[in-house]
Amino acid sequence: MRSLVPILFLVLFASGCRSNPIGDIERAEVDAHLVRAEEELARGEIELAIDRLSAVHALAGIRPEQRNVCEARLEAAVETWIEAVPVEADPEPLLELFRKELPANLRARLGVEAADRLLAQDRRVESYRLVRRVEETVFARYERARAGEILARAGLSLAADDGKYGLFFHYRARGVEALEFLVLTYPSNPACPEAYATLANIYEGRGDLDRAIERLEDLIVYHIDSPRAVRAEARLPELRMKRVSRDDYDRGELLLARQELEDWLVRHAGHELEPRVNGTLATCRSRLAQGDLILARYYATVDSAYGMQIHAERALAQARTAGDAELQERARALLAAVPTEDVPTAAPPPPPREEAPR
Repeated sequence: MRSLVPILFLVLFASGCRSNPIGDIERAEVDAHLVRAEEELARGEIELAIDRLSAVHALAGIRPEQRNVCEARLEAAVETWIEAVPVEADPEPLLELFRKELPANLRARLGVEAADRLLAQDRRVESYRLVRRVEETVFARYERARAGEILARAGLSLAADDGKYGLFFHYRARGVEALEFLVLTYPSNPACPEAYATLANIYEGRGDLDRAIERLEDLIVYHIDSPRAVRAEARLPELRMKRVSRDDYDRGELLLARQELEDWLVRHAGHELEPRVNGTLATCRSRLAQGDLILARYYATVDSAYGMQIHAERALAQARTAGDAELQERARALLAAVPTEDVPTAAPPPPPREEAPR
């Protein structure tokens, strides 16, 4: 039969999508139609056999053994059809068959095969959309590993492409869609850690730090054993610090970043990123000290010696751990200026957020 493949493909491709020529089938005729379908397959009349077997499969009330034979021959017919379509050819014949009323597993097989060929032809957006359509319409249970792998390749390639298509559309935007669909639908796919890291980088580049942080957190939670998780754990506190708008207002975020950095150094001592993490931690501690200095100066303006002293002392402690000599001097200067005889035993009210000076 293989010698007929090129001619068969040309005939089938030229014929296009036909209406079902089989007509209605009665249950009493099922065995005869199964025999005829086998004969059609032997003659290379694949589409006719598929039409006939599809009609049999759609018939309610046939015996289990008849349905088993029908499904086995349908699967053989689909595989023969796939072989009949050259890899380098337009996969439209596969898509035409995908649109037929076939069992879900066969439609998934056809759709994923067509998506793979679209990707091989650099039709990445079409490939991604077809995988998504297969998943959303027939559920690619038997093709999930391959579907996820195709989606990952298409999505990562699109995400790295800053070009446009169709005048107005950006490849990278479609890549983001594809990778988001990948991590949601195929969370165990080996490419998910790279997808999460890529999404975080793209969102950070757009200034969407909230979503960048979310994707790094997802990477760490769902793929903690990935080497990318170690880097994500180092990058996450950097993004938290980047998101802080004012050191005197967002101390909680800075404290969380500091804890994450300190924990990272305990867990990953000797890692190549250790110098970078140490530098980030020093910066975080300096910013905590800077925030306390801002508050200490504020309390100085409202004659609150207690608030001035508490925040200056905290600033000095953080500046010491950061090794920041300049901030240590500024903290000592503020402490020296505290009128100690006026320091009360109760804490003052917090400063108004709108009025606290920088």
